[in-house]
Amino acid sequence: MAPKKKAAEAAPSAPTKTPPRVIKFATQYCDVDDRVRDLEGQLKELKQERDALEELLAKEMELAQATAFRLTTGHSVTLVEKVFPKMLGNVDRDDVIGALKVDAPDLVAENYNANSFNALIREYAEKGEPLPGALASVVEISKRNEVSVRRPK
Repeated sequence: MAPKKKAAEAAPSAPTKTPPRVIKFATQYCDVDDRVRDLEGQLKELKQERDALEELLAKEMELAQATAFRLTTGHSVTLVEKVFPKMLGNVDRDDVIGALKVDAPDLVAENYNANSFNALIREYAEKGEPLPGALASVVEISKRNEVSVRRPK
């Protein structure tokens, strides 16, 4: 017996002929989506290049003791020291939370993972079950249609 397809994988039921107006919008959507994906790739590469240049520039400015200067382009360049926590090698997140509960309890809050929460709600919706009482008193199952496009290979 073949495995049952999930609802998301099932072929959509379509009319025998897709109206030209829908084809037009779908074509425009796919064209824009392709351009967005290309630009996002270019942006990722540019950010990596910028990060590498920043590291090199910071080292060179520190060696030259040049803490601030202005370029002929009008850009002001300043060497700024950033302070941040770095966990010790033998410490994990739970250890940090435990220490914060003792030394800075106002920084620790009860929280939940948004992705796990969304997955829980999807499970109830897929099963057609109502949310249990406590959840039902604070959230509802909401649905919306989104367009999904697969790029040609």
